[in-house]
Amino acid sequence: MPTRVISTILAFRHHDHMVTFAEQMTGRNTRLMAAKTAHERGVLAGMSDAADRQNNRQIYGLAGAKE
Repeated sequence: MPTRVISTILAFRHHDHMVTFAEQMTGRNTRLMAAKTAHERGVLAGMSDAADRQNNRQIYGLAGAKE
């Protein structure tokens, strides 16, 4: 497979991952705003923070940088 084709495939996979991540974050934030108990808010906030850190590692990894 030519390098350009592989690069394009990887770019589409990255795009799809970012779209999925954005949809998940939006869903979590919506649930966080609707949470009724402090425990539920804490759990959802923790999930959101963990997903954000994971996304940052992936973005920094693509850019070749470190956090």
